Amino acid sequence: PRSLPAPALGTLSLPDRFFLSVGTLEPRKNLKTIIEAYERVLTSKGDLPPLLLTGQFGWGDQSFARMAAQKYPKHIRMLGYVSDAQLPALYQRATAFLYPSLYEGFGLPPVEAASYETLVLCSDTPACTEVLHGGAVFLPPTSVGAWSEALVRASTDEKWRADHAHAGKLRVASLSWTHAAEQTRGVYDRVANRKRT
Repeated sequence: PRSLPAPALGTLSLPDRFFLSVGTLEPRKNLKTIIEAYERVLTSKGDLPPLLLTGQFGWGDQSFARMAAQKYPKHIRMLGYVSDAQLPALYQRATAFLYPSLYEGFGLPPVEAASYETLVLCSDTPACTEVLHGGAVFLPPTSVGAWSEALVRASTDEKWRADHAHAGKLRVASLSWTHAAEQTRGVYDRVANRKRT
């Protein structure tokens, strides 16, 4: 595993390998798909890195997540709220970061994960594909089969995982506040020039 800032780990007791999901537990985050995909692989192949779910409960019924964690206590863990100080350790150590969200305005967690050169498996919704264009593996958010296959490949194909993780880090490097400010100023300049002409 990659080196970790040990003080930030606190009492998380992380395994050497794991899949990670970060975000509020609510229906639009679509955790049901990855839990069903994970269960499908686990029952057919019998071995996968644990699935760690972080985040507080939001709106809607998320009892399926609790039930899955109770059914597979060694494989599915609900960590609850994780502090900003602990998140980098999770991102760095994860085998893959999973983000099956049904819709997003931007989607910051997959960008954060990619910045640590961690493979991102992400829904192919417009916001995610625009932000992480070329820097993640994009999957239909409700396709349990596609997510199952991606979980298997992420846990077994090290070169595939590393290649996509590196592409993600390169993509995120272009998403800076300086770049955003330059683009915003460019828009203002174009508008101002039109008004003058």
